[in-house]
Amino acid sequence: MQLQIKPLPPLRLLVPTDIDKVMAIETVAHSHPWKRTSMEDSLAGHHRCVGWLEDDRLLGFYIASTGGGDAELLDIAVDPKLRKRGVGACLMEDLVAWAEKRADSLFLEVRVSNARAIRLYERFDFMEVGERPNYYPTAKGKENALIMARHLR
Repeated sequence: MQLQIKPLPPLRLLVPTDIDKVMAIETVAHSHPWKRTSMEDSLAGHHRCVGWLEDDRLLGFYIASTGGGDAELLDIAVDPKLRKRGVGACLMEDLVAWAEKRADSLFLEVRVSNARAIRLYERFDFMEVGERPNYYPTAKGKENALIMARHLR
């Protein structure tokens, strides 16, 4: 039997010069995207920003932070044309590996209507631990957020 080694995905830390690529995905992936200034602050080193790039094309990214013994996924987005190809799962694997070295728990918030994302998070052993009423804006008002957590240690 021959051992097959999968190549590592082309992940790298994102930097301020990646802002246009990040915003291009952010604006098509989310109904209410982050403001450019907020994204610029994250890319300036205030948060961990990791992207999957192939031939200088950004396929997806995540933004996370740590503090007080916890880590938090602040944003994750994949180009909608490239979903269901493992990009989100690969980003989550990197996030969890990073968080395990720095935190006891990893938290995130997700729209209650985002079944695809909830399934992805459940695959990574996240469990619902609470709910934030009227947290996310929608075209017709507000939507609740599920608070999910994964205990790391």
